[in-house]
Amino acid sequence: NETELIKADIRNVLFCGASRSGKSTAFNVLQDPCYVPVKSTLFSETTHTNFKTFSVRDNNTGKVHGFSLNLIDSPGTFEIRSSADEFVARSNEEIGNLVVECLNHEVTYLNLIVLFITISGRVGDRDIDSVDLFLQLFGSVDLPILLCITHADSYNENKRNTIEEEIKQHPRLNKYFPEDEPHILKIIFMGCVDYKNNDFYEVDDLADAYIDVIDWRKKFLDEIFSADSRVSLKETAIYSNRSKNIFDV
Repeated sequence: NETELIKADIRNVLFCGASRSGKSTAFNVLQDPCYVPVKSTLFSETTHTNFKTFSVRDNNTGKVHGFSLNLIDSPGTFEIRSSADEFVARSNEEIGNLVVECLNHEVTYLNLIVLFITISGRVGDRDIDSVDLFLQLFGSVDLPILLCITHADSYNENKRNTIEEEIKQHPRLNKYFPEDEPHILKIIFMGCVDYKNNDFYEVDDLADAYIDVIDWRKKFLDEIFSADSRVSLKETAIYSNRSKNIFDV
């Protein structure tokens, strides 16, 4: 028996977030911790939903593990709008379209959902709006949800800790972080070592930056591998709302 078929343990992971929120960079860092953005641009490089499947190999042993990762990188969702009503309406529509596109690609369930946001200075109202609406759409199902703070390489450790505490203690979000119960939402960080657009004057500083990225990447992958339960897309509030609107029409 020269060929053996091994049953794969599949993980479907959906990436959501506004344009320029760092989804594609995280997507690439998960593949290669040494990834560097090709160029710095003001515009999003993701214009349509990308469905990519990966197996997992241990580079120390060469062993291929029985995991298949389906990473779904979406174009901009939860974009800033001129009014709160428009923000909610457009975000619902965009996520609804994304759910339909997943179903069209035969992705019928999810193991993990990740919302990506970039924090400029303090945690702002728009950031809170995105997280709160995201949890309204997906937080009612038994599905692991990550809030990924991107461009973490721009902050020191104290700043990252401050951002995490501001989110957890915010009056509109603290309900998602109960003291005596498992948290609905888990916060992680992600960044990259962009040595082409940033100056590193000491080798030790460059090495420390790579250590941070490797640590963030490992924590992200650990969350993916541990997400062994699955939830049908048809169980999500956004699918129910979309179906109701179609039948009402």
